[in-house]
Amino acid sequence: MGRRTGIVAITATVAVAVLAGAPSAALAKKSSKWVGSYQGKTEEGGTVSFRVTKKRMVVGFRMPDVKVYCSIGQNGPVYNGAPFTITAPPMKLEGVARFAYDTLPATTSGLYQAGQWIVLNGKPNYRGHTFSAGKGQSASLRGNGHMERQNGSRFDPGTEICLTYDVDWYADKIVR
Repeated sequence: MGRRTGIVAITATVAVAVLAGAPSAALAKKSSKWVGSYQGKTEEGGTVSFRVTKKRMVVGFRMPDVKVYCSIGQNGPVYNGAPFTITAPPMKLEGVARFAYDTLPATTSGLYQAGQWIVLNGKPNYRGHTFSAGKGQSASLRGNGHMERQNGSRFDPGTEICLTYDVDWYADKIVR
């Protein structure tokens, strides 16, 4: 009886170890689909690029030459400003393949001070795309982003306020 109990205990331990490894193996296989370099386009005709690492981090996000609209003060006439390049620090890929970066102040009062704010996000593109560089890729992501910069309080005379609209983007994994 003692011997049989020992075998059952060893078998149960091995089964637990095998089962414990299964989810991480499945996750590694699932997340490897997203690992690689991505390139795509914005709805404005610009480009977007970034990489997804094996550690599920989005790195090197770059969306250059985004159209900018400026005014002097909140109610001044609008004019075209120098294009912004929207970038972000490394971001963790959450869930299946979602990421976000947001530097907006916690309160709206922070928006009235001098500063720069970036908001962007990404998620899987399961429904196809209308202006992406490639078609039929196994891994495709989409999202949007915007940026704002001002050199003083919105209420101070002479403050320049420059911003982009929300810019949609689509990027396909580069297949080598």
